[in-house]
Amino acid sequence: MGLCYEHHLLIKFTPRGLLTDIVVRSGGCLEERAVRVYVVDVLKGLDYLHMSLIVHGDIKQSNVVVGVDGCAKFADYRCTRTTVDSVQESDGMPMFMALEVAHREEQGPVANMWALGCIVVSVIKKIRL
Repeated sequence: MGLCYEHHLLIKFTPRGLLTDIVVRSGGCLEERAVRVYVVDVLKGLDYLHMSLIVHGDIKQSNVVVGVDGCAKFADYRCTRTTVDSVQESDGMPMFMALEVAHREEQGPVANMWALGCIVVSVIKKIRL
């Protein structure tokens, strides 16, 4: 008899939806206070990933979800890789790509920070990315 492996994906309930949806419901941009709260949550998540030598690889508004508690968390880990394997073709969104990623160079924690900066600018300035 062969081995049977079962995989279970646990997803936290996020009734407030995607950050993209929250921005749209807010008229296209967010108040600075709300941006600060979400950025702190995302930075905590990035700190955890980076301390684990992991690069998310596709940070954008639609990959940040907000739970019932108002905390922002990452979604869509398809482009995630370890920093050891970080020189790969990226499937991330070009508007959020750091230059080194677009040039097919190493994609490390700095690329994640660049993408976070793009999110901040886009949700404050009504820029649709």
